[in-house]
Amino acid sequence: YITVANILTERAYHGDFKSLADFLERLDITADQIEILLRIGAFDFSGVNKRILLWKALHKLNKEPKRNLQNELFKIRAKQYDLPKLSSTELENVFDQIDLLGYPLCNPFHLVPESIHSSLLAKDMMHFSNKPITIYGYLVTAKSTNTSKGDRMQFGTFLDYDGKWIDTVHFPPVAAKFPFRGKGVYRLKGKVVDEFGFMSLEIITMEKMVYVPDARYEINENKLIKVA
Repeated sequence: YITVANILTERAYHGDFKSLADFLERLDITADQIEILLRIGAFDFSGVNKRILLWKALHKLNKEPKRNLQNELFKIRAKQYDLPKLSSTELENVFDQIDLLGYPLCNPFHLVPESIHSSLLAKDMMHFSNKPITIYGYLVTAKSTNTSKGDRMQFGTFLDYDGKWIDTVHFPPVAAKFPFRGKGVYRLKGKVVDEFGFMSLEIITMEKMVYVPDARYEINENKLIKVA
């Protein structure tokens, strides 16, 4: 939180950051913190590949002498280095975001390999009152509670492909058989319930969809091994 506050304060008082070099000149930040910012795409505005930026940032923080942060009379031109060609893919960037933030900054439905773009949306539920439907949603949060008999039931909140809310109810037998399995896109089959114009989905079955694979990893003896 201190780092976030320092970034916002520096930007408010002295303007937007123009580049990675400008950012590092104006803020005192650790190598771990700048690596996180770079991996989630915070410096994509620079137009420079994040692998190149990461190399430059770590070189500056680890090799160059630490200086006192103060206003300079003259701007000193940052050193330039000849680097080998480094690249990263959009998909790699998305998986970095999931790894560091717990969620992607893109539309998560784009990570599901099967075509779901023509499926029902939250706005369509009003036309299927008291009828079963299948709809896809990205899990935002889930809540558990106990019935009067002490059985566990759950409530879910999802976003559809267009970013609209889907609220779900999971009665004890369904909650036991189809548990939530973390953030991701789910295929939701259930009965639409209309309560005074508010639509919710009474879940019958629920399945978490598999994302496209991260090419940097492979499964070896049931373990996820980084290969790139």
